[in-house]
Amino acid sequence: MALLTGTFPAIVTPFTAGGRRVDFDWIGGHLAYLRRRGADGVLALGSNGEGPSLSLAERKQVVDAVLRQRPDDGLAVMVGSGCAALPETVALSNYALERGAQGLLIVPPFYFKDISDEGLLAYCEAVLAELPSGARVFLYNVPQMSGVAISHAVLDGLLQRYPDRLAGLKDTSGDARTLQG
Repeated sequence: MALLTGTFPAIVTPFTAGGRRVDFDWIGGHLAYLRRRGADGVLALGSNGEGPSLSLAERKQVVDAVLRQRPDDGLAVMVGSGCAALPETVALSNYALERGAQGLLIVPPFYFKDISDEGLLAYCEAVLAELPSGARVFLYNVPQMSGVAISHAVLDGLLQRYPDRLAGLKDTSGDARTLQG
């Protein structure tokens, strides 16, 4: 399994005038633009990718458009596949992997706040158990948006049970202590 290294900007999800539909035709030009400027990969449906505003069907269409329109020179694709509902997170994660995404970025379920470590660990284990061995999953610690912080206890528990799937952590908490431990 090749490492995901380099610069991976989170891409925007473009909308047609009026904002009612995703402008899928715009995506290819944006990906080529990012590649020409040195991006090694992209993150689709990340924080500025409008994922929470889209239906599961629309998210799948974005995944398809990004994978179909990416430059044919090795541009890697990660997909923000965390959803509020566990079944949708599993479905979108597997969909992205089956279609060729090289990695996933999963935010904790973002509706219920102050989830215990045990509850978050159980949620993450339920997701990882449904993904193929070797899937590269990065957890997204963004408690100011999700309302849920990912603790070292959760990371340690996942690393013990799923070391073949948990590839890393994206931390935008703003708390340097997150990386200590």
